[in-house]
Amino acid sequence: LVDGPMAVPRLYLEADDGSIRSFDEASLLQNGPLRIVQASRTVLHLSCEDYRQRYPRLSVSIRPQPFGDYLALPILNHHRLMGLLEITRHDTGQFTDDDIAHLELVAESIGIALEHLQSRLALNFEQGQLCEERDDFHVLVNVTNAVITERSVESLVDKIAREIHCYFGINAISVCLPETDPNNLTLYNAFFVQPGKPQEAQIHISASRSICQQVLDSGEILLRQLSKDDPLACNETQLFNLWPAD
Repeated sequence: LVDGPMAVPRLYLEADDGSIRSFDEASLLQNGPLRIVQASRTVLHLSCEDYRQRYPRLSVSIRPQPFGDYLALPILNHHRLMGLLEITRHDTGQFTDDDIAHLELVAESIGIALEHLQSRLALNFEQGQLCEERDDFHVLVNVTNAVITERSVESLVDKIAREIHCYFGINAISVCLPETDPNNLTLYNAFFVQPGKPQEAQIHISASRSICQQVLDSGEILLRQLSKDDPLACNETQLFNLWPAD
């Protein structure tokens, strides 16, 4: 199957036991029958000997056993090549014109089915994006309402932490706020051991050697893997003493 000139092709093969295996060595596939059919948009009909002479590496990798006759039919939909339908005979017979005509109808049906499948996948992706946008909007509305209605920092942090935990599944949430003393910061912490039941605590840390202060000074997002012995976040590592070990 291939969708578009820049896509990487992949071959799906049905084994004798009915199982399906895939082959995705792009360079071999792109230089095989796919190249000819992409250019001509017509059926490629070869004997086993002709196939082995033209595509020796594919013969070794994909079709090492002798076969009788080979067909590659374009899978088209609205003149767009979506892939190939490759069929081999395992007897001494050859594909007749009637056989080829019937198989062209099969390839056409596969093209329609693939288009429907791709449309459904695209729709599912768009629905997922809409759900994410809806969730983001709900978080924004709920946090905004909390800012307007809550009368204490503790209640505000509790509300924000619950929203983040609900929508993003994050168990440990901290809100850092500067104190009157510019050398100190307050961390309001919530850890969800059980859903909907956060453990809450406050700690006061020095702004010096604090990654919170770095973010406050830069105004930029910081993504960091925090560990207990992080030399650049000495103050924030106190959080590990608050959170349950498991």
